[in-house]
Amino acid sequence: IGLQQPTAGEIHVLGQEVTGHDVTQAPTLTRQWGVLFQGGALFSGLTVAENVQVPMREYFRLSETLMNEIAAYKIAMVGLKPEHHHLKPAELSGGMIKRVALARALIMDPPLLMLDEPSMGLSPIMVDKIFEVVRDVYALGVTVVLVEQNASMALAIADRAYVLQTGEIKLSGNAQDIARDETVRKAYLGDE
Repeated sequence: IGLQQPTAGEIHVLGQEVTGHDVTQAPTLTRQWGVLFQGGALFSGLTVAENVQVPMREYFRLSETLMNEIAAYKIAMVGLKPEHHHLKPAELSGGMIKRVALARALIMDPPLLMLDEPSMGLSPIMVDKIFEVVRDVYALGVTVVLVEQNASMALAIADRAYVLQTGEIKLSGNAQDIARDETVRKAYLGDE
């Protein structure tokens, strides 16, 4: 997403080479991806609905009514209720913050969704709910790039997987093959 520049190689996103470019200055590209940051990165002074609407306000001039309707749909999609729309981040649980951040990442119906540790700090029930939404989005044809320490959950929904250790790719391939191979799981994923 352009927060850091690579020291070598090239990066292509949605068919465009972006290495060395300030992608934040390319709105036609940046509005095609949604990002869920590890900690949610919600704006503390905004309500749930306003946080979800941020990308729409950045890229379009839409009526408040239309933005409220679109935001309400995405908020419901991630399992939150209408009574949550007016809450501020300080009034939300960790799981609710992740769901609001996911709704915001999905608000523009992006073809590319990038998720950084969506299960971090969540209860097992909440992890299941987050990954259920991710599976639904993936089923719609969205490309999902998932960085996740919960290897079992990630392998259960991924097509391809890359296992990183100490900053290096130690294993890559079909996620289902990796998930079924006990030797690989013990060596690279710490399964016993």
